[in-house]
Amino acid sequence: APLTLAPLRSFLANAGELLVGQPVAPAAQARAFAGTFRLLGRQGLVGMALAGLNRLEEAEATLAVVDELLEDPAIEAITVWDLNNGRDLMQIGSYMLAGNIARQRGDLSEAVVLLEKAVAIEDRLAYNEPPDWFFPVRHLLGAVLLEQSDWSSAEKTYLEDLAEFPENGWALAGLAVALEKQGRKEEAKEVRARFKAAWQWADVPLSTSVL
Repeated sequence: APLTLAPLRSFLANAGELLVGQPVAPAAQARAFAGTFRLLGRQGLVGMALAGLNRLEEAEATLAVVDELLEDPAIEAITVWDLNNGRDLMQIGSYMLAGNIARQRGDLSEAVVLLEKAVAIEDRLAYNEPPDWFFPVRHLLGAVLLEQSDWSSAEKTYLEDLAEFPENGWALAGLAVALEKQGRKEEAKEVRARFKAAWQWADVPLSTSVL
């Protein structure tokens, strides 16, 4: 079905009233804001799926929706537990989607620039569980760096991700490739063993940090 701004605009139009003391229980209000945060962020993930299917015109249409929402000043007022605001989350989604579109078009240098911008915003988000942006941007950035044959930058990216999310299989899979490509076979073998332990219950094969 075609994407529409109407439901999102409706929420944004009423967000100000919620924030200035309408009779909404604080917990219910927070849940509503959290749900909307993730709804807005999912627009970017819908676009990611479309880009992955090489439906790039549709992905670009979704990116246009995200970028139009970024222009609405009301989104700045929406927060989850007063921790992270809607603009930051939507900007991550915008950069990540634009980066993936550039990647699918073969412009890896532009993809890296855009994804590094997304990482910079992700890194300054306040801590929350689950994370308000739950798909680590470094997983995609690392994969693009591997495609660019920038093995050392990919290694650095995956190590940073593992420092934030220890022993996650996505980063371990990418790190193993980066080490192998640098001829560091023993280190890669050790990382492969860690990946095998992390991924032992998974039901999909993984060769790098993205499917």
